[in-house]
Parts: sequence; C-alpha cells; structure tokens
Amino acid sequence: FKHHISIVPLGNDLYWVGATNDWHFKDDQPTEANKELIIKELQSILKLPFEIIDHQSAIRPTVKDRRPFIGFHPDFEAVAIFNGFGTKGASLIPYWANQFSDVLLRGCEVDKEVNIERYAKERMKI
Repeated sequence: FKHHISIVPLGNDLYWVGATNDWHFKDDQPTEANKELIIKELQSILKLPFEIIDHQSAIRPTVKDRRPFIGFHPDFEAVAIFNGFGTKGASLIPYWANQFSDVLLRGCEVDKEVNIERYAKERMKI
C-alpha cells in the first residue's frame, strides 16, 4: 500500500512502514521527528491500533543527475552495470533493458544519457 508512506507486509502480522524524504541530515540515525511524521501518516490511514516494534533509518542511494547508469567496467570488459533506476524503475527498466540488449547483442553504443562513462569523465576533471 502506498499513500505518502508505504506499508509493506513482512508476514506474521508485521509490516515495514516508511519512509521520509529528508534531504538534509547530520547522520544515518533515526530521528524522533521523522518517527512522529510516519506515525501521524499511519494514523491517518489506519483505523486499527498498532505498535512500533523497531525504528530504523538509512540513507537512500541516488546519483547526482538522477539518471540510470549503464555500461562496462573500464578494465574488465565482461563486467557491466545496469542500475540506478530508483523509484521510476518500473517504467524505465523495460525501455533501457531493450536498449542495453542492443548494446550486448548488436554492438550498439550505450546512450550517452545513461552511459556510466559520464562519471569517469567527470572524475578525470578533478
């Protein structure tokens, strides 16, 4: 279930509930403010009592330009990456998987918009 927050069944009447999208934080530790925010959202959705078993946090990985990255390792040509699709993965992956299959099977070039080499070139400028 997704409505401002996600509710994911884990089994045995346990659920994972989250998450916040806090862009400015000191560390990866959970905060009471974000916990209260999630509880408030959950209370607006559920009409049943619930109990908090644990409170965790994590840093959601992302890339600077918010684009997927596809390509090959510079030293090991048999190693490739197809990742970074984030929350839009369900809609983006079919398109880019088709493109990547052309790269793998037909020798086409990886589209510059998603080519992992865009980061290698940026690193060289430093």
